[in-house]
Amino acid sequence: MAQRRATGKQTLTRLSRDFLIQHPKAAGLFEVELFLTRVGKETELLGADGTTLKKFVSSHLDVIKSLRAQNQDVVFEGEKWKGWRVVIEAIRENPLDPEKSMPQKGKEPPSSVALDGAIQKVESQTGENSNVPGRGETASVP
Repeated sequence: MAQRRATGKQTLTRLSRDFLIQHPKAAGLFEVELFLTRVGKETELLGADGTTLKKFVSSHLDVIKSLRAQNQDVVFEGEKWKGWRVVIEAIRENPLDPEKSMPQKGKEPPSSVALDGAIQKVESQTGENSNVPGRGETASVP
């Protein structure tokens, strides 16, 4: 059991590190979704030790899926990427409980930064307000 936990943590750290090396300044919606899906599959191998990480990943995948449901092909860059980078760094730093590695004061949850930025991008391209559920609200991250 201890060996499985150690191996799982090493795998998650490696996956996160490799993703950040491949995507230092930006990443597409699809790449972030694939990364989070892969991390989610790794949590299954951790059993009970992966429960907190599974909830963390699931909440962020929900944001990604809502963007995909709106048929948005978003590239996270600039401020939007900084928010998602924090999420990935938190997984790298503390794979079993990434919430502890997230900044607490004065920052919006990364998922709301990315979602709001993506909505603004679509609005600026179309010249109209999107009728998106939750517009103006902050996405909660458990």
